[in-house]
Amino acid sequence: IPVLVSLAGGELVALRDIGYGDQRRPWERLKIATSLRLASAVSAGSRYLVRLAEPRLARPVHWLPLGVDTRMFQPGTKREQNRLLHVGTLTAVKDQHTLLAAFVHARRHLPALTLQVIGDGPLREVLAGRANVRRDLRPDPRRAQHLLDPGR
Repeated sequence: IPVLVSLAGGELVALRDIGYGDQRRPWERLKIATSLRLASAVSAGSRYLVRLAEPRLARPVHWLPLGVDTRMFQPGTKREQNRLLHVGTLTAVKDQHTLLAAFVHARRHLPALTLQVIGDGPLREVLAGRANVRRDLRPDPRRAQHLLDPGR
């Protein structure tokens, strides 16, 4: 039976300082190495993951980019100028601390810039303490001019 192994992000990394990545544990390293070796094909959702995976394999890794809901995000639709959006789990690996620091720096040069963060997670209260938070009960990500996807 052909088997496709799809890499999603944390399988090939060990970020010990934030407790992230499957390469931190011997059992996980063995499981992933075995899965990759036995797979009929391997795919990755980003070019970065392709570059991490290919040296471990004797065959190419197929880049299959992660999709975007085109009903919500469409090129050419009317956007608000200077409106930025981040959607994601509020965790250390997503690195919203760096996102907020970069946003503060950018606003010094573009005072009209706004950033909407949609998400929840263990860092919600910490991040809320760093930002001027306004609860938007009806966020509309379709109005954003740029989608930001930080991460480590």
